[in-house]
Amino acid sequence: MRKLSRVLLAGVFVALLGVVAWAFPVIPHAGTEADPAIVYASPTSSVAFDDAYTSLGQTIVQADVQLLDVGGAIVATYEVTAVTLTNGVYKVPLRPHIEALPNGLYQIRVRLWDQYANSSEWSSTVFASKQWRAVSNPGGCRTLP
Repeated sequence: MRKLSRVLLAGVFVALLGVVAWAFPVIPHAGTEADPAIVYASPTSSVAFDDAYTSLGQTIVQADVQLLDVGGAIVATYEVTAVTLTNGVYKVPLRPHIEALPNGLYQIRVRLWDQYANSSEWSSTVFASKQWRAVSNPGGCRTLP
């Protein structure tokens, strides 16, 4: 009987977690200097923003991504044409552009270009901490029969 009550209690707990997750969806990280967004070595590392353009007849065809150091000096600027729109959210991939940069704290801002070559102003900056880890080489490798 005790085992059954533990199983039921665990089931209720999991159900409550599901309700909490549904009621409070994950919100993208705003990235302040005190609490920066973490950028891992994921192939999907991106800057994302809501689509406020389609309803205006605009299509975003390019994003300029600028990385700045903590003091605001420009570290790098990238022109990204692989901008995608999915479920009302534009995504600008970061991984291919930041691979060569050292781990550390950066500010990121974005400027957009539409199909008519109109550009936006630079967005406000978001702080992000690049924290890529190296995996050590395996040791003691051998073949097994």
